[in-house]
Amino acid sequence: MLYTNSTGLCHICLEELVPIHQIECAACRLVFHIRMKENEEARDCGSVWLDEDSEAMVFMCKTCQVENKVGPMGMPPYFV
Repeated sequence: MLYTNSTGLCHICLEELVPIHQIECAACRLVFHIRMKENEEARDCGSVWLDEDSEAMVFMCKTCQVENKVGPMGMPPYFV
């Protein structure tokens, strides 16, 4: 599923969104760049991880990771 916002820009880096490398943040619901595969060359403005409690993948932008003090695999969040 492709997400869009009114500006067509990533809310983290403010650069143009690429359709196959964008996702909506689970916390703020704004769209950001995400690299879907490790071997791909693409911008990463957030992370994805498996939440053990809900057994679901969580996509979260860097800003929300810092604000919510969460990150992948129990690691500290990114700092923007």
